Amino acid sequence: MRALVPEPTPTGPTPGSTFPGRHTAHGDPPEDFLLGCTPLGNHLNLVERPDPVPGPGQVLIRVRAAGVNRADLLQARGAYAPPPGASSVIGLECSGIVVATGPGVTRCGVGEDVCALVPGGACADLCLAEEPLVLPLPLPCPNPPSGPRVMPGFSPLGFDSARSSGLDPALAPHVLAALLVEASATAWMSLVEVGGLATDPADNAGRTVLVHGGTGSVGSVAIQLAQALGAKVLATAGSPQRAASCVSLGADAAIDRHDNLVPFVRQHTEGRGVDLVLDVSGGPSLGTNVAVLARGGVLVVIGLLGGPRGELDLSRMLHRDLTVRATTLRARATPAKAQICSAIETHVWPLVRRGLIRPVLAGIAPLTAAALVHAAVQRGGSPGGWVLLP
Repeated sequence: MRALVPEPTPTGPTPGSTFPGRHTAHGDPPEDFLLGCTPLGNHLNLVERPDPVPGPGQVLIRVRAAGVNRADLLQARGAYAPPPGASSVIGLECSGIVVATGPGVTRCGVGEDVCALVPGGACADLCLAEEPLVLPLPLPCPNPPSGPRVMPGFSPLGFDSARSSGLDPALAPHVLAALLVEASATAWMSLVEVGGLATDPADNAGRTVLVHGGTGSVGSVAIQLAQALGAKVLATAGSPQRAASCVSLGADAAIDRHDNLVPFVRQHTEGRGVDLVLDVSGGPSLGTNVAVLARGGVLVVIGLLGGPRGELDLSRMLHRDLTVRATTLRARATPAKAQICSAIETHVWPLVRRGLIRPVLAGIAPLTAAALVHAAVQRGGSPGGWVLLP
């Protein structure tokens, strides 16, 4: 199978290779080079690897679409190692067709259209997934085969996406699923499991959520999920135009992240502050995020785009009973991820079928163009998420 991997640290020259900067290395060439490595640039290579074989409780998926996350960019640069035992192949979410199952698998059958959350391995022709982390497509393919893992109905969202992008309508649900798995899991984990939003919208009446990076793949889903769960939603984005996009996704109000956040929050909460902040920038925003929290509020940090260090006013936290939580999805154990996936299937996928959560597609590209896609994500050009097609 073909697989997208980080460019390995050179340990020796490869005869006939044209990899930049490798002519000074000494020793034996890395294994990936010997397997037929194609340099893509931007710290990425396409390699040939043996087809994986599913073990107990595992599902083998022929990948039709793989989502791109910022964690992929970090891994490519050697700054985010996979969890122990995870594949070194890049990619945290995929959608495709089950081609084999391991011993003990009972919920997935060969030939089913599925999507999956994985700790690595999605950007390849074939991907192994643990059965509890495999989900039905939120929008099934047209005329799906009957079976317990296939949901009835097909939202017009999938057909519209196919028309606008020129995709085969049968591929559109896979593209949409590849945009939604990781983002939905991260948004649910952050807003509900860690942030404390209730699953019943009536219980969230009067609560306000602030979502930073509202046009990103996670932020765009988080806005829609928080709104669907009955909370008032404020958002930030990188420009006035992007702030307007946040409002079109369901935010009650949004602001350019370069503007002054504190008076904006005061204005839209009648001076009370927000109950929950979902932050992707990390240290530089720490003080401001704490300043806009209402009494008993929670700051959930899921990214460090701005850096890992910042100043924290402990006296404000003490007097206002505030909480700061930092969390990541990838490093969680399979049982914890399985709980999140179960919640997604129960609570989020119905919202997708009803059109209340719509993924934002930045673009689609073949796996061979992964370096260009990673560069586009790094620049932060187009709102939404990218999808790679093997």
